[in-house]
Amino acid sequence: MLSTLVVPLDGSTLAERALPYAEALARRAQARMILLRAVGGNEQDATAALSEAEGYLRSVGDALVARGVEVDISAPVGDAVERIVAEGEARNASLLVMGTHGRDGLGRLFSGSVAEEVLQQTTRPLMLIRTEGDAPVAAPFPDRPRVLVPLDGSLFAETALDLAHDLAQLLNGELVLLSVVTPPPPPAMSELGFGAVPYLDFDLEGARRESQAYLERMARQHGIDPAQVQASVQIGGTAEGIIEAIGQLGAALVVMATHARSGLGRFLFGSTATDTLHKIDVPLILIHVDDDPELAASEQGREVAVQPPTGLTIA
Repeated sequence: MLSTLVVPLDGSTLAERALPYAEALARRAQARMILLRAVGGNEQDATAALSEAEGYLRSVGDALVARGVEVDISAPVGDAVERIVAEGEARNASLLVMGTHGRDGLGRLFSGSVAEEVLQQTTRPLMLIRTEGDAPVAAPFPDRPRVLVPLDGSLFAETALDLAHDLAQLLNGELVLLSVVTPPPPPAMSELGFGAVPYLDFDLEGARRESQAYLERMARQHGIDPAQVQASVQIGGTAEGIIEAIGQLGAALVVMATHARSGLGRFLFGSTATDTLHKIDVPLILIHVDDDPELAASEQGREVAVQPPTGLTIA
């Protein structure tokens, strides 16, 4: 369960849009919020900059304390990415919560930004809130919010399940497990007439049933009552299926695993996601799964013993 949330701020109203989400989670979990503003080590007047940062954080923190939230402030001197990552480790943070800048969403976020670098370096789950405009966030989460977890049949993807389940319970919401069945593409003209054609042989309904059974099995394996979770199967492209599910189901939060330390380019769900996930208008939590040899070995053994559902692909 959540105990400590680190919220990096830079003094902008866009960054502060992450605060209502962090506060809502902190209130529910009775967790502590750590407000952080890094002070550049090359600033001409570091003393004045540090004093300004601390004053700003105290002002923000006092308002939260007045509403019953436990708050600490931190204004370390140094590189913002390094200080955010270090604070997360030092505080044993349950979650880093950041607002993202710009109207291009994740497409711009993962182009050399602070958030991308934090994702590459941190071992802590990272919650990203897309920020547009200056309108305040009145209610960050609706009543009984749906928490969506896309799964692709891999152990790596399934590492997101436990946190997602905890968040659904914390918010008195509903957990939704999603798989996207992607049929093989139609053959090119040059391929016609040469042996079997996977496009024609593909059993769509069979793949749908396999995916449904897989999602229900995952719920049971993680100690989640299948009656308390919704299993959703989408047909089509992976990222498009995720976006479609968010709209159809009214998901308020998406939780995904990421794999390897190279940002969205090696995002678990492949390069297709880089072109479409910027359309997500709900908070996204990324759980960083490092290249763990034990997990990789378990994954290889599982591939032999238990194949993922036919057609289920996040690539």
